[in-house]
Amino acid sequence: MISHKKKKKKKKKKKKKKKKKKKKGNKEKREKKINQSIHLLIFLLLLKNMNFSIFKRILKAEKRVARDEYDIDGWTSLLSEALSHSSTFARQVFDSFLEKFPTSVLFFFLFISFLNSLLLI
Repeated sequence: MISHKKKKKKKKKKKKKKKKKKKKGNKEKREKKINQSIHLLIFLLLLKNMNFSIFKRILKAEKRVARDEYDIDGWTSLLSEALSHSSTFARQVFDSFLEKFPTSVLFFFLFISFLNSLLLI
């Protein structure tokens, strides 16, 4: 009798753990989709105001980063293009980069100087 109750308790604990993991995974997927759609929306809004050559360079840099998310040169070119065009888009790119590489001191300094330049305007 006692062992049967223990088995039921263990099963309930396992089910609760599975539900928590599933909820956490679903939440992360939703957040990722939201971030992607926000990024796409910002990109489309910027597309209205940019000339075609800048668009081509940004698209090329984004493809390069999408192919290899650890490509620092790709991130650098994407950041430089974003900084030359729009502060909103640059902020989005900085956020994405620093989320991927949180210990990059150089890019943190660049980000701080970018924010400082926004405050001075």
